[in-house]
Amino acid sequence: MASPHIAELRYNMNHITDYGIHNQSPMIVPSDAKEVTSDLMHYFLANIDNYTCSMTVNYPRAVQKSYKNEKRFFVPPPTVMLEGNGWSNSKFVPGCFGNENIPRVFMQIVGVDDTNIELYPTQLEGNKFIFTAKSMYTSTIEKRKMLTLDIRILLSTNFILGPFISERIRIMSKPSKKKQTAIGPEAQYLSIKSRSRIALYNRLRSQNISTRFFHAKENGTMEASSTQWSVLEILLIRSFSDTDKSIETIEGNINYGDIVALVDVATGIALPPMRIRKTLQIDKACHINEETSGEPVSQLHMVVFEFLDEDHVYLHANPEFLKGCSGAVTHDGAISVNDGCRWTIISAEATTHKFAPLLGRPKRPVAPMPVAWEAEDAGMQLNGQKAIELRGRFPKDDTSVWFGVMKAPMTKIKSRREQKQPVIVEPSCVHEIHVTVQNANRMAPKFDPKEYTVKVKEDINVSAEFRHFLIKLDAVDKDAGAFGQVKYSILNATGPEGMFVIDANTGALLFTKEVDYESETEYVVFVKASDGGGLSDEAKTTIQIEDVNDNAPVFEKLVYRLKVLEDEAIGYELIRVNANDSDPDAKVRYSLPDQPDSAFIKLDPSTGVITLAKALDYEVAKGLKIKVIATDDGKPPLSTECTVKIEILDVNDNAPRRDAKSPGDIPRHQILGFLALNVTASCH
Repeated sequence: MASPHIAELRYNMNHITDYGIHNQSPMIVPSDAKEVTSDLMHYFLANIDNYTCSMTVNYPRAVQKSYKNEKRFFVPPPTVMLEGNGWSNSKFVPGCFGNENIPRVFMQIVGVDDTNIELYPTQLEGNKFIFTAKSMYTSTIEKRKMLTLDIRILLSTNFILGPFISERIRIMSKPSKKKQTAIGPEAQYLSIKSRSRIALYNRLRSQNISTRFFHAKENGTMEASSTQWSVLEILLIRSFSDTDKSIETIEGNINYGDIVALVDVATGIALPPMRIRKTLQIDKACHINEETSGEPVSQLHMVVFEFLDEDHVYLHANPEFLKGCSGAVTHDGAISVNDGCRWTIISAEATTHKFAPLLGRPKRPVAPMPVAWEAEDAGMQLNGQKAIELRGRFPKDDTSVWFGVMKAPMTKIKSRREQKQPVIVEPSCVHEIHVTVQNANRMAPKFDPKEYTVKVKEDINVSAEFRHFLIKLDAVDKDAGAFGQVKYSILNATGPEGMFVIDANTGALLFTKEVDYESETEYVVFVKASDGGGLSDEAKTTIQIEDVNDNAPVFEKLVYRLKVLEDEAIGYELIRVNANDSDPDAKVRYSLPDQPDSAFIKLDPSTGVITLAKALDYEVAKGLKIKVIATDDGKPPLSTECTVKIEILDVNDNAPRRDAKSPGDIPRHQILGFLALNVTASCH
């Protein structure tokens, strides 16, 4: 049970003055609002993860110019994602997950009042709420070449959190069919360069109808989604290795015919290297335009991405799979592709703002918004006084921080490695101090937890192109600068060499080889997280392989042969067939398909014993041929069959008999040796 003092701090933390109240006009302070004290600030810093909110905005960096009275919608639509424990742990920021008091999100084009729209939550994914501005558009009202978006969050207390201003968005004309050049300021903006951030969408009809966006899920899988989209980083590839899957990137403009890689900015998951090509519409058919090889890739062009391991196989906008659309070579040698392979490429940006109740807010925050850290954790000693450190970009030099109604003195410090703005916590302090900051590697990376468990079915799809995402390990280092940068590596792992790889920057652990439950049911991987100063921590990941019914029963023989006398009694045991299933705890059942000879035998479905069910007769049939099926109890069940060939042996069970009675007369005076009568008899 928490101490009374801690309980009081927690209560006060949940009843502090709302975000940015000092910036609202007129100022209205709730009656039960609590002032910020030194103890409350220390409590906040010790529990910062419980009170931090995050807002991520994905938006395109270009939008097509509208003509006459048409509305040109943003594609992909700007998207706002809210996540973090702070949304549910403060009275004035009500929980947005399963709570009616969901913060209201508004978005407008800066300077155009009638574009102000309210966004509604469209989907709950994991622990974040997603708001999509599907109705955001430009019209002929905007007589300009650039615009920005203004995002505001209205809390349940009717106070506005924001504004959050996007980077400038370019208004562009329809893409030209003329040859694109990489010379000049306009062309430099239009051209797609290595490490540019982009979005991809496939649209069969005009505007937002039937539009699918390339989207990378948090579990590492990728899809063509009609509701969500991802910001990708496009890399120009100089070379890559099929052996260790390493790639070498280069800078510069991306041209048609180049080999590129697409990396999801949020998860770090990448598609295998592909070749980018331009498409051309001929007689309502989509063809690859080989003549554009070497020309720069430009905004809003329609392109295809061709996989390198197979001829004429392209990235496809099918909601169930992204690889599998094959191109066809026409009679004149051109390559025709399905419309689902055509992706429109456009610059995009992903911006994340983090904030917490005790930080207040600048009047016009930029990305990323300054975030508070405890100065002591970064190696600062301020003669016994405590300080917090603000890391991030600051819009103006006169940025100020307030605790309640008191303005905190602060010193702006710049270094070659980082920028810091220490802020004195003690609200009673009114004098300005000067602090010398030295970056020291005092904090080692820490995994929390230190042991992970992942369950994987043995039939996972793993190939040379597609690695299977297992889990993203995360180690936190509270040091600043290079000492706080964490790199991940594999210390040791069971299983074949090279079976696991880890992304050194993101900590994403991946499978590279197929697994078999019958060979190995569990793997263990030890991962090391190291910072720039040589400190490290380790974590253990256990991968449990779950069995899948992938083995059919196998008979000891494909053909069983036996001989049996025709006079054997009914119930006589002829033979026992046996099938084995290598899946653990598998149960095998035997059955007979419809066949002419099955009436002569009886099969035990559990044991496979075959007995005689009908009398045999060599004179009727000299042999039997019977098929037997063995089926396991898996889902789905698997089966196999064998053949039993029975040779029937004759038994002397019929006496000879004369065929017919006939009189015979012998003429008189016949000589010796005359044939008087011919008698015949038969035996069955």
